[in-house]
Amino acid sequence: MNQLATNYIQPVIPPPVEPSQPARSFAFLEEARPASFRDMWVVYNAIESFNQTVRGTVAKVLNEKQANDWLKRLPEDVRKNPKIVLRKRGHPPTVKRPIDPLPLLNRCDFHSLTLIITHNWELFEDLLQDKEWTQKTLITLERFKKILKNGGILSQSEIDLISRRVHEWVMLTH
Repeated sequence: MNQLATNYIQPVIPPPVEPSQPARSFAFLEEARPASFRDMWVVYNAIESFNQTVRGTVAKVLNEKQANDWLKRLPEDVRKNPKIVLRKRGHPPTVKRPIDPLPLLNRCDFHSLTLIITHNWELFEDLLQDKEWTQKTLITLERFKKILKNGGILSQSEIDLISRRVHEWVMLTH
């Protein structure tokens, strides 16, 4: 075999790392970020978790009170939204099976959830009690989520508002 073929076949083995050398790590990136960015990441995750809680509440109410008829009760804006349209591939139209709202609702943001709740207020009135408060809460949280998603920083009063609204929602729904 010629020298070129021998070099090509043999793997290149990196030199061993000396124990005295520090391990390569991306910890320096974590240290370089200001604490406020790390705090905003926690707030963003809290808002996203709350979004999942609202989705679960909406799915539960729609399943309990509408059974298989829930899809017809969604507002036109939500049903036609390309981000959240439900795809039914691989199932012939003659198969009758109950539709679970979670695949559709898992793609809903606060805006879509607000539309669903206000469009079907009679289903949610006993649970949430105040339509205006519900709309205001979800729209406010959507705005804060967008700010954080784009790298913005919230003030302490805005974080406190988020905390109060989430706490009030939990008290109403549980």
